[in-house]
Amino acid sequence: MPIPNPRRRLASWIAKLTGSVASVLFPGCCRMCDQLLVDARRLPICDECLGSFPAVPPGACEVCDQPGAFDPEFPKEAAYCRDCQRHRFAFELARSYGLYEDELVRAVLLLKHE
Repeated sequence: MPIPNPRRRLASWIAKLTGSVASVLFPGCCRMCDQLLVDARRLPICDECLGSFPAVPPGACEVCDQPGAFDPEFPKEAAYCRDCQRHRFAFELARSYGLYEDELVRAVLLLKHE
């Protein structure tokens, strides 16, 4: 295991310190529920809202992480959705934080447009 660079460690500590001071002087609110954020963070969403997003169910496509939509004419040993079985895409692997519906859609749009 490599020994951490002292300059990087110091820079990380300074970044955390300045973020903490800024959050005390200029507290922000969660963009989803308006709860006061009491710690420094890059993502302006509280832990409760992050935990409320619907998770991707088990059995999702091994390439694109899309749930369900498996084609019965293809063998079961390859857990790929119809699109990934029939087409080649410009990416090798994709993963999702959660299902793109309801609150997660709202969070993405808020972060994208604010």
